[in-house]
Amino acid sequence: MRKKVYICLPDSVEPGVLKKASRYTRYALLCGTAPVVPHLFAPFIDESLKKEDVIIEIGQSLLWFCDELWVFEDERYSDNAAEKVRFCESLRIPVVQIKNTKLERILGGTST
Repeated sequence: MRKKVYICLPDSVEPGVLKKASRYTRYALLCGTAPVVPHLFAPFIDESLKKEDVIIEIGQSLLWFCDELWVFEDERYSDNAAEKVRFCESLRIPVVQIKNTKLERILGGTST
């Protein structure tokens, strides 16, 4: 069974965040994990709803059952990441910091 890893991203559906979500998801899949990425649901969320709120709600529902939280170097200092790290620490869910060099080694290119 694959390890379930929650991919930490800002609570936004801006194109740049969704691009990072795809890149980080690809990285996690290549590492042999089952990535949990609520941002990837954004295209399927009803337009009448605020997508960011739905993503936050989905994330809160899924984070507690993950094996690890992955925080990528570009995201580690955001308020969003700090909140998720505190939550995971309270549940004793390991937090793994992913450096850009490791990401680039697996995927190639740059992290932006």
